[in-house]
Amino acid sequence: MDFAAMRARSLTSAAGLIRRAKDTGRLRPDVVVDDVVLVLTAVNGLHASTVAGRVAAARRFAALVIPGFST
Repeated sequence: MDFAAMRARSLTSAAGLIRRAKDTGRLRPDVVVDDVVLVLTAVNGLHASTVAGRVAAARRFAALVIPGFST
């Protein structure tokens, strides 16, 4: 697998999604791809002893972070 190419495609896709969200006025104008990468990295670091615990933690994390990206 060409992980570098997969990463590049993912980042390009994320940039397009961010641009479209900004165009609708629903995303803060200062959000960049690196911000999304940071959030994805952070959510990957959530740990719990059960699957249900990890899901609950991820949902709580999203509930806290997503409003920070909104206008």
